Amino acid sequence: MARGPSDGAALFSRFAYRPTAFPAPVPAGAPPERATTAHPARHGLQAAARAIGLPDPLDRRAVEAYWIGSLPPGEDTDNDNASAADARPWQQPTHALDVFAIGPWVRLLHNGDDGYPLVALDRCRVRWGRVLDLTGSVALVSSRPLLLVDGHLGLGAEVVEVASRPADGDDAGEVVPGATVALHWDWICVVLDDARLAALRRDTQLKLRLANRLLQGREPDRATSA
Repeated sequence: MARGPSDGAALFSRFAYRPTAFPAPVPAGAPPERATTAHPARHGLQAAARAIGLPDPLDRRAVEAYWIGSLPPGEDTDNDNASAADARPWQQPTHALDVFAIGPWVRLLHNGDDGYPLVALDRCRVRWGRVLDLTGSVALVSSRPLLLVDGHLGLGAEVVEVASRPADGDDAGEVVPGATVALHWDWICVVLDDARLAALRRDTQLKLRLANRLLQGREPDRATSA
C-alpha cells in the first residue's frame, strides 16, 4: 500500500465503493470531489482530519484514520487502558463511530430488532479477514462476524465469506492467499500491514464497548441529544 498523502481520494473511494452508487473505485489522480461528493462519510472524514491536525480531509493519513482507525503519529499506540479509552470514543471520529454510535442500527437493536440492523452493523463496519482462496475477481475470506448474545455485541468465531477483490493493477496491495485484508460490505478494500491491522482491531473494540454501553443504557446517546 502506497504511503504518500496524494492518493487519499482513491483510498477513500475504495472503502466507500460498496454499497454506494460509485460505479468503481476512483483511480489515483482523479479529481478529489469524485471521491467524497454527497457521500455520507464525508463529515466523519472531515472530523478525522481536524482531529489529527490535517487541513486536507483527503490526505491519505486522514483517510486511513477515518476508515481504519489509525492513531496519529506520536500517540501511544500501546495504551490499552480500558477506562481511559472508554472516556474518549466520541472524540475519535472514525467509521466505527459512525457505524456503532452515530448511525441508527444500535438504537434499533435496543428497540428489539435484531434482524437487518445486526446485518447492517456487521457489513458496514470495516472488518479484517484473511484471504483463503482466489478465483478470478472472487475471494474466499475468513473473518469474525458480529454477534448479539444476551443483549451484548461481540465478535464470533471465524467464518468463511465471499468477497470481491480489486482488479489486477489496483494499488490496494497484493491480494493473495494468506494476506490480511480490510473489508467493507462484500468488498476487499486494501491489504493490511501489522500496524494497520492492530489499529483496526483496537478501534473496533473501543467502539464495540461504546455500542454495548448504549445498548445497556449506561451511555448518554450524544448522537440524538446534540
